[in-house]
Amino acid sequence: MKQDQKIGNLAKLFTNKQSLLINDLNSFYVKFKNRDKIIKLLIIWLSQYNFFCTTYIKLQYFKRIVSKKKSILQSACNISNDKYEIIPPKKNIIFSFISLIVASFLNQFFLRGYRIEKKSFYLGFLSFISHFFLRYLPFKTNHVRKELLIHILSNYLNKINLKYLNLALPDVFFSEEIKLLSKKDKHINAAPSTFWDFDGYEKILLIGNKIHIHGYQHGGGYELKKDLIKFSEIIMSDYYYFWGFGDLNIIQHRYKRIKKHNLKHNKINRILWIERANLPEMYKFLFPDFFKENNDSKIINFITNELKDWKGKKFRTPYKLRLSNLYQSSKIKIISDERIPELIIKDDDLVIFDHINHSLIYFCLCRNITFLCVMDLKKYAKNYDKNYINFLKSRNFIVDCSGELLKNKLKALDSQK
Repeated sequence: MKQDQKIGNLAKLFTNKQSLLINDLNSFYVKFKNRDKIIKLLIIWLSQYNFFCTTYIKLQYFKRIVSKKKSILQSACNISNDKYEIIPPKKNIIFSFISLIVASFLNQFFLRGYRIEKKSFYLGFLSFISHFFLRYLPFKTNHVRKELLIHILSNYLNKINLKYLNLALPDVFFSEEIKLLSKKDKHINAAPSTFWDFDGYEKILLIGNKIHIHGYQHGGGYELKKDLIKFSEIIMSDYYYFWGFGDLNIIQHRYKRIKKHNLKHNKINRILWIERANLPEMYKFLFPDFFKENNDSKIINFITNELKDWKGKKFRTPYKLRLSNLYQSSKIKIISDERIPELIIKDDDLVIFDHINHSLIYFCLCRNITFLCVMDLKKYAKNYDKNYINFLKSRNFIVDCSGELLKNKLKALDSQK
């Protein structure tokens, strides 16, 4: 009942008749073993599709974008990076047959977004099999069901969204269920956002076996603030595991921890400033508070000014080359390295973040690397979990951009040289 209420709240983003919609979809998918998860995925997709249409409908190439069989979120990211061509996944008959066998007898899967710790050859092999074959699961689309589904949705979507629904609707929602050779329940370990990438892994929801999803946090900021993606990931999961600030928590698995006796305590050699990403306009709807904060240049100007008198080495680096135009006025040099920051950061760096929900904060904690988070506490602290803010404050990891604390810290570091 609680889960029905949550998915109903999500459906409110695009319809005021959410209860009727869920009832109609339950009837449409009544014979599907995992109809509850397929319905949730469809409503998640519809909410994203609604935002996507609202944001990009006036683009002259909009029809070409929505006709590609790919995630709406991925399309938005490509638009923001001036990349409009999205190539659908390839199909392979041999791999499809093998995947059917694999899915029949493998009862636990590790999908993309959750890197299982390879403590044994067996677990590493399972992870490889899951990643390689599941996107090729064979399924049959049913265009009669597609027409019926669009007819159902026509009672709940506005005219603008309906115009391109036939082109944009992922085929997992009007495909037939796959019968496997085994009837055993399946357990999936994944970041649930894997399913709305729509590059093949979502087809596992079409099997005729009961699926249990164990969702895992795979980036920074989860449960520190409220946003639609995190909300959607929890809805898709039977169990959801956070990195420390949720109801269920596990030790962060993304970055390997270093044993205490191997930790180095070097003096600061250089400053590495991790830039924010350039967010698509669509994120204004998905993460309104974060989008507003991400586009506020006050903190960037503050850091630039504070670093002006630092005599040591100092660099900026974008995250995954997603350049933001907010840094154009900063004269601090971008490090000439196209690798991801995880491969650039050194033990004797001082890492500066200009927001507090970056996954690399966990990386620095695991590696005992000195870091500082700079933010406008008065303006944005209310958007985050108080325990997290207090955690950063208690360890002197946070700097308010309204004072001179950063400059004082830099002077102290200078004196260590």
